[in-house]
Amino acid sequence: MESALVLRSGRRVKPSPRKRLSKTPSGSIRIVKRVGKVSVRSRTAVAKGRAVGSRITSLGSADGQSRITGTKFKYGGDDIFEGDGSHRVVLDPGKHVSGAEDTTVDYWDPIPPGTAAGNIWQIVLIPTMEYLSTSGIKWNALHLGMRNGQETVLIIYEKGEGWDEESLTDGLRARFFPLEAFPGIQFAEAKVRKGAALGAGDYQVSQNCGVGIGVGGVCWSAGTVGGYLRSEDGGLYGLSCHHVLLPTRLSGPEFGDENKGTCTGIDYPDFLDEVGTHHGAFHPGDARIDIMQPACRDHLKTINALQIFTKDCENKLGAMVEKATLMGIELPPERTSRLEIVIAQSNTRLDDLQKFDRYFGILKATSGYMVDPENLHSLDWGIFKLVENRTGGNDLPPVPSVRTTGPWGFLEAGSWVDGNIADPVEGEEVFKVGKSSGSTFGIVNGVHDGVNLEENKKKSIEWKLGD
Repeated sequence: MESALVLRSGRRVKPSPRKRLSKTPSGSIRIVKRVGKVSVRSRTAVAKGRAVGSRITSLGSADGQSRITGTKFKYGGDDIFEGDGSHRVVLDPGKHVSGAEDTTVDYWDPIPPGTAAGNIWQIVLIPTMEYLSTSGIKWNALHLGMRNGQETVLIIYEKGEGWDEESLTDGLRARFFPLEAFPGIQFAEAKVRKGAALGAGDYQVSQNCGVGIGVGGVCWSAGTVGGYLRSEDGGLYGLSCHHVLLPTRLSGPEFGDENKGTCTGIDYPDFLDEVGTHHGAFHPGDARIDIMQPACRDHLKTINALQIFTKDCENKLGAMVEKATLMGIELPPERTSRLEIVIAQSNTRLDDLQKFDRYFGILKATSGYMVDPENLHSLDWGIFKLVENRTGGNDLPPVPSVRTTGPWGFLEAGSWVDGNIADPVEGEEVFKVGKSSGSTFGIVNGVHDGVNLEENKKKSIEWKLGD
């Protein structure tokens, strides 16, 4: 799942799965798992963030700048290093058949509220979550949607032993999901997808919604800024999630651990390295937690990718020189010159990235990760104060021109968020900006999803946005 800024269009859509299926054969349902430790609950973070201080108000754009989500570094028209602005981890149950044409096998659509399956789902969701938790499967999400026009239960799980699909399906059918109301039950193993290195837009003093951040020195976690607030005394604050700003470590050594704390030059919060610890609410003065942008993990991976690319170019040039010397021939001047320029540009880029001041802010308060015992909705917000030399604003990143029509016409001007906050409405069109997924559009599903992520140590019920 992913923390993100979510905008409402104000227009509700009455789903028509079969009609939609014929018109849009390439859609899929995606549940975006956290990148490091990211969550889908920025709506809660924003709404509850206002309670941190009633004197905080919504902030507009920052100097009219928009964040660049991807950049290609070029020489002579050729790409020499490309960044897509994301390191994404996605739970994506959509299946595709490779070949001359990309043929979609599974297409998921939001389920309308008030259907027979939807009504049963509202009753059995919590008992089903409890049943799955005792059946041996390590499940992450429990979803009800329209798969290829049929009501289908989707269970997203992590690989492990102790259960089999046939027996679990039989148990679910007998207890919760009769065939006449739920034609399909599908299991999908969580898939991991990692993006390329960061682009130039991630190394700018001013950043907008959806930028990636992380705790100073922590190389195993990264998250998203959901928006910015301005206090009456002029202080500039960023909103994210508790589990982003005080992440739970789930495993031992990972990429970048050998650089722990060295990529920031600040005190390292060693207590975050304790595997499996779930941290409570953070109060002003509890400790010093520095926030970096880009996150240490993403920054180190970007540096590593560019170093590998530069070394590859140097090896190519060295091989050309060696071959020319052995054969007694001249070096090809055009190719030699191009490689020399690319190497010089790459080294300059490396130097710029390493010198960039990534110090972004200081943690002020978080909610802890809590779940309401009555409705199982989660509370998961965090707020940090930006340092003086960094700025942020609520401008939106560029979106496809095809989307800047109808209810989304205001996006064409790179509009900023107006600060109005409201709960999701079933069937309403929404627009989301996240660190991993970028700009996406969807419809609020007619029923809630069950969520069970180890980072939170608690089960919750959340809204799902169908693409």
